[in-house]
Amino acid sequence: MKQEDLKALNLTEEQLKEIQRLNGLDIKNLQEQLAVKEAEIKDIESKLAKFEGIDPEAIKAEADQYKTDVAAKEAEIKQLQKAYALDMELIKKGCRNTKAAKAIIPADKLENADEATIHALVEGLTESDGYLFAAKEGVPQVASSVSTKKEQITKDEFRKMKYRERLAIYKEDPELYKSLTE
Repeated sequence: MKQEDLKALNLTEEQLKEIQRLNGLDIKNLQEQLAVKEAEIKDIESKLAKFEGIDPEAIKAEADQYKTDVAAKEAEIKQLQKAYALDMELIKKGCRNTKAAKAIIPADKLENADEATIHALVEGLTESDGYLFAAKEGVPQVASSVSTKKEQITKDEFRKMKYRERLAIYKEDPELYKSLTE
C-alpha cells in the first residue's frame, strides 16, 4: 500500500508510522527467508552439477554386469568346494588315484551334491571299484626314524619330514601334529 492510500483512510501520523514500521519488518523477514531459499537452491544446484555427464543407464548396465560376474564367481566357488570335498573324501578313504576315481563318478550326480551325497558316492565307488583304494588291512605302516615325543621333534625337523612320516605323527599324536604345524 502506498502512503497516500493510507492517508485517504484518515489515519493519524502515528498510525501511519506504525503501519510502515510493521510493513518494513514483514518485508525484512521475507527478504531473509528469500535469502535462505536462494542459498538452498545454490546448494542443490551445486550437488546436481556433480551428476552432470553421468549416464544412469550405463551405471545400471555396470551394476547388472557386476551382479552377473558375482553370480558366476559364486557358482565357480561352489564347484571348487564340491571338487575339494570330493578330493578330501577320496583321500580319506585311501584313494590311490583321485583323478581316475573322479572320472568314474558321473558328473550329473556331483552337480547338486552335498557332503552326504559325496560321501555316499565315494562309499559306492569303494565297493564297485575297490582297486582304486588302498586295502584297509595290511596297509604298510611307515616306520618313522624320528620319535614322536614332543621333546625330541622340532618344527624344523618336522618340516623336513616326508608326507608319510607327518601322517604317522598326525595319526599317533594329533596334538603334537597341531603344535608342530602352528
